[in-house]
Formats: sequence, C-alpha cells, structure tokens
Amino acid sequence: MYTLETINIELQKYCKYMNCNLPPVVHLKHTEPNDYKAKFIPDTPKQGEYTIELTPFFYNQDIQNQEATLWHEFTHLYDWYYNDIDDSDKTIFLYSYSEAHATEIQYRKLLGLNTRQTIGKEIRSLKDTSKKSYKTLCASYLNNAKIAFEKFQVNKATDSLTNFMRILSYYCGCCLIYNNTYRSAFIDSLKYISDEHEQFLIDYANAISSRNIKNIKFARDELIKRIMFYDIMSKN
Repeated sequence: MYTLETINIELQKYCKYMNCNLPPVVHLKHTEPNDYKAKFIPDTPKQGEYTIELTPFFYNQDIQNQEATLWHEFTHLYDWYYNDIDDSDKTIFLYSYSEAHATEIQYRKLLGLNTRQTIGKEIRSLKDTSKKSYKTLCASYLNNAKIAFEKFQVNKATDSLTNFMRILSYYCGCCLIYNNTYRSAFIDSLKYISDEHEQFLIDYANAISSRNIKNIKFARDELIKRIMFYDIMSKN
C-alpha cells in the first residue's frame, strides 16, 4: 500500500521524466470503493495543497498500472501548475485537455516512450501483465465512448454527458501518441460514435491535438451544444 514516502518517490520519477518541479504530495487518502481508481483533488495547489485519493480498485491493478495511474493523476497536477487558466475555466480544463494529456502520459509510461516519441503502424504492446496491444486499447476507449454517448442519448442526464466527455477525452489522449498520419485516422474513427455529430467530434479531437486551450474550450462548447440541442434543431 502506498504511503506518503513511496508516492513521493514515484512523483520524483515523474518530475524527472517530465523535466519539471512539482510540490510533494502532503495529503494521501485511501477511500472506500468508488467509480474511479485514483483522483487528484486541487485543494489550493498554488500553495502546494492538493490531495491524491486511492481506492481499492487502484490496488486491484498490477504494479505497472498502479504507477501509470499515479502518473495520470500527477499530470493533472502538472497541468494545473503549468497552464495559465482562468478560475472559471479550471474545472472544464481538468475534464477536457487535462484528461487527454493525463491519459497520454499514462500510456507513454506503459509503452516505454519518452514525451516526444510517436508510434505508427507498428504493433506496440503495453509493458504490463496484460501485454495488450495499444491499438486494441484505443479501440476499447472508442467503444466505451460510444456506450457513454448512447446512455446520454437515452437519459439526457448531465452526469451522463460529463461522463461521455471524460471518456471521449481519454480516447483523444490515446490518439496523441500516434504520429500525424495515424492520429488523423484514429480521430476520423470518431464517426463510429455518431454520424450526425461526426464533424464536431473530430473538431474536438483536433483541438485536443493542437494543445491550444482556447481552441479546446471553443470546440468543447460547440460539441456540447450540438449534442444537447440537436433533437430540437433537427425538428426545425
């Protein structure tokens, strides 16, 4: 089980990999089972105050995925520190680009890649006990995004929309590891989720790839408006 000492050792490895300096973890909380494995909670991070929560699901993973999951959460901290975001946009930022970036770094670690390397048509497998191919992993994220979208289509609940956008951002993060040619192909696969919203989905993924926060916010807002009001617009 992770302690403050061992989790900070992992944070030091992360900082070396990312060539950055981040404040140490001072609040580590083990929680009851929830619908997540780990969570970064920005208390007052500019003053070095934040919490990392770990659930039993975190420990159900092999050690390689435990470390990669921590790197995912550390990336939220990294993004919070190294991006100048208005307070009103920080929650949106964490649920959009930061989820994509965190997923990218999580799987760069599991693929043994540095921050600049990309992959193409070659078969790459995760360096964990599953040895799953990265292409198969990406396909599972795309399918999960489609399932989440269909759930929102049925219940129109805000939390379902939030969940869809989070999983979509995970998929976009997976795409960031591919070179430009293969990234475009994987982004085009978003039409699998919805033909009606294909261009808006692709625009959002391309905005994530640009790493431009203003572009991401605009594309995110346009996609959400499209999804929420399409039924009304299509009847007019």
